[in-house]
Amino acid sequence: MLLFERRLLARPAVCHTIWLTVLAVLLLPPTVLPSSLAIRGHVRDRLSGLEDAAWARLERLDPTLVWGGEPETSEPAQTVVTPGWQERGQAYFAPDAEAGVAGTPLNLQRVLPPLRDRATDSDSTGETSGVQPGLGVIAVRVWVRTIWFGGALAFLGLFLWRVRRIDRLVRRSTGASDALDRRVREVARQLGVEPPNVRCVAGLATPMLWGCGRPVMLWPLELDPDDGGSAGLVAHELAHLRRRDHWTACVQVFASALLWWHPLVWLAQRRLARFAELACDAWAVRAVGCARRDYAEALIAVIERLGRQRALALAASGSGRRAVVERLRVVMASHASARGSRALALASVTLVALLLPTISTGGGIAEQDDRLAPIDSRLEPLVACAAARTAGDDWYEAGVWMRAETYYSRAIQLDATDPHVAARLGITLFRIDELDDSRHWLEEAINLGARQAELRFYLAAVHARRGELDAALAQLERSLKSGFDVARRLESEQVFEELNQHEGWRGFAERARRVSTLRESARTAMKQRDAASARTALSELATLCPDDGAIWHYLSYCCIALKQFDQAERALQMQRKLGFRPSIEAYNEACLHALLGRTDKALEAFERAVEHGFSDYALARTDPDLESLRSLARFEQSLERVKTADRLKKEIELAGEFFEWDRVLTLCEQACQTGRQDLQAWCVSRRAEALAELGRLDEARELLIQSIQKGYSVKKGLFELSRVHAIAGQEDDAAAYLVSAARCGLRDPDRIAADTHLASLMQRSEVRAAMMDAVEREELAHFGVESWQDLAARARSTLDVDPQALEALHELGWAHLRMGEYADAEKCFVRLFERRWRPHVSAYNLACCHALTGNSEEALDWLEQAVSQGPVSFKMIEADRDLASLRELPRFRQIVERVRIAAED
Repeated sequence: MLLFERRLLARPAVCHTIWLTVLAVLLLPPTVLPSSLAIRGHVRDRLSGLEDAAWARLERLDPTLVWGGEPETSEPAQTVVTPGWQERGQAYFAPDAEAGVAGTPLNLQRVLPPLRDRATDSDSTGETSGVQPGLGVIAVRVWVRTIWFGGALAFLGLFLWRVRRIDRLVRRSTGASDALDRRVREVARQLGVEPPNVRCVAGLATPMLWGCGRPVMLWPLELDPDDGGSAGLVAHELAHLRRRDHWTACVQVFASALLWWHPLVWLAQRRLARFAELACDAWAVRAVGCARRDYAEALIAVIERLGRQRALALAASGSGRRAVVERLRVVMASHASARGSRALALASVTLVALLLPTISTGGGIAEQDDRLAPIDSRLEPLVACAAARTAGDDWYEAGVWMRAETYYSRAIQLDATDPHVAARLGITLFRIDELDDSRHWLEEAINLGARQAELRFYLAAVHARRGELDAALAQLERSLKSGFDVARRLESEQVFEELNQHEGWRGFAERARRVSTLRESARTAMKQRDAASARTALSELATLCPDDGAIWHYLSYCCIALKQFDQAERALQMQRKLGFRPSIEAYNEACLHALLGRTDKALEAFERAVEHGFSDYALARTDPDLESLRSLARFEQSLERVKTADRLKKEIELAGEFFEWDRVLTLCEQACQTGRQDLQAWCVSRRAEALAELGRLDEARELLIQSIQKGYSVKKGLFELSRVHAIAGQEDDAAAYLVSAARCGLRDPDRIAADTHLASLMQRSEVRAAMMDAVEREELAHFGVESWQDLAARARSTLDVDPQALEALHELGWAHLRMGEYADAEKCFVRLFERRWRPHVSAYNLACCHALTGNSEEALDWLEQAVSQGPVSFKMIEADRDLASLRELPRFRQIVERVRIAAED
């Protein structure tokens, strides 16, 4: 640009437009490009089988042995549906949910996420290095932001000081003379602008325009308005008004304050001031018709005054002697054009507009791509809420509390009835010491139906930190009674230390430890099929934790196995009262009544089980406890409902495989008539696909949109909407819904690539970027960082302090791997393997490094090492995208098959 200025000097307005465009581009946020990542699988453990009827039923219906206040560790079911299809919030907090709050210790020690290990070590102790996440990086960022903010404040302070000086001049000014007023009105008419208010100021070196909304012209009191060159000076100032340079000045002030450290901003500032003055000189000479010599003499007079009053002039106009001399030279020697270029102005606006869609927040939720077709407006608030909740969950699991709070707050503003968000927002606010707000949202989550056990523990922590010891102890009592393992958590917490002095603390602590001991005893006894020992432990637990539905649930199994039917009936009544797993409770109640010969009550309970979603036809058909009911027509009718649901699902899937779409719709109608809400939810995607295949796109889209509004999974609904649009050939709409699904947590690019309708969409840059960005956000959040560069910096700072910090070395290897620095990643993992740090994990990562660089034999050698050193999931090996180059090799398939057989054994 500087090279072309001399050629464009005759058109200063054009130069001014170009430099203004440069400044606007500098003010745009930077663009952050996503990188591709892989998804890891995890090993799931299951309990061994139990032999007698009660134990077999326990294993089949409830294999996890999870207590009411514990998180669920088993893999969640494919479809989780509550009355009204209210899936949102169900995954963690609904009373009959299969999982609990994934809490972390209150001392803010970071728990290393499973994603750090390529293979899950079932024998791992879970030890951490104890290093606070990103301490060095955070410190640097704090300093950078402090310096940036301080510089901006300093600039604004200097600017306000200058404004105050000029305001003093304005307050001391006098009204304009009649001659000056006439001259201003005449020139304003020629330029086509509204004449401004004119004030005369003693001691002012040069005329100037002051103000933003309605500017005031300040005129030197000593300057004669009747001089020949005064018309040019007036025209020059009014030209600033016509060109709206006072608006441009506001943009310049904002840019200088925000980017005070950027040299290009200061260069653009000087060039804008220079060409604005030259353009206004051109207006004064050519548009108004002022004589060049008269105008030049007026400028010379300005130079003379400038020599005497330099400081005041600089404060007023921001220009110096050299600038005035340059203006004088241009006025006398050039034929500058007063007008700019409309084509250039349009091109500048277009350039800035084109750059806007590329803006990314770099660590937040990617907004809807402007290049994509818009999704249905009815879904926009639901998508925004689900996207915020997904991002909040990512940062919550990573322990990055400030970011989690930002996204959960956004989600709760969009949907204040989501118990999942309310609960996690309350916990997150506690982490950052926002105690009043934390208490509010924890209580709100409980009112919304969230499971109370862990939330009351956090309420106790809030009260303890506020010094409200009685209230804290009361909440701990309620948490313990609801089944939370308080003793285990108290051992690692410091927030409750003051409670040691409370008179009721010793008794409570003893009860909490007793609950923890009894729970382990009961769990061990049930695994060993020792019903008597389990019943003894569970009976005492029921006294100590009467509000834990899981205790009554397991106690009923033990009592039935021991034929203690009265105690079993009481346990089932308590389980039903607490609303814990109602379908299983009703089924067990049916078994109990059948054993006692209470046929009507048994049939009623079995019907209730079916209503609540019981679907295990094979168990009901073979369970010896229900033998007395099998000859009854009423039982067969209820059982037929279960069988019909099973049959319809199989027939619907078979009809879809043979492209019998009309039959799919007919069968789905029959399935909906069964009244089974889980089956109705399952049929949504099948009906939508069939409607789309039959060309009834509007019906398919409306079905999915209404289902999402009723509580159908937003992520799954958006995925299905993408499929139906792809089936209809509307790829732009399909891409828009798929990108929205990625924002809401869809992180399975392999699934999309394998889908015949969606595979082509992965070739679109916006879809691929959104999917990879979603996967990357999840992995980065698990490490508690915003970029792989941050992870590398954190690991290096830890290793500088402690070269033996192997966990940090593992993190550094991951960062190198994700940044494509495979040689450096290999060095890290080799060192870890040599030091025997989780050797199967290190060997697996080395296999991935070699696979990504095309070294197949080395990759397979390391994969052999990994599976021989420790437990590695064959499913993870098959699905790992980093190992994709090995999948067709016979040796790779042999390794996978060997691991699969070992897992089955």
